[in-house]
Amino acid sequence: MKDAKKAVIKIINAYQKYVSPLFPKSCRFYPSCSQFAVISIESYGIILGIYLSVRRILKCHPFNPGGIDFPEAYEDDFFFRMIERTLSRFRIIMSGNHSL
Repeated sequence: MKDAKKAVIKIINAYQKYVSPLFPKSCRFYPSCSQFAVISIESYGIILGIYLSVRRILKCHPFNPGGIDFPEAYEDDFFFRMIERTLSRFRIIMSGNHSL
């Protein structure tokens, strides 16, 4: 799973280096959405990181004023906690350390 995490982060880094400079700077948030995605994936893993990243990208529109927004701000989010609990249960089942 760590290899997949590294691969996703490398894809985002390639986007930051090669694609992002082709467009004018228009990000409403700090950190940028791509950097937010890297931080989210490094902190919470691929599934939660992608969930947080998609949620952040959906906030990026002309009617949102933007601002400072870090992944930690979403830890109280209902869906974040639900996904986190589900992943935790899945890890327990996959490790074989569960009682039926």
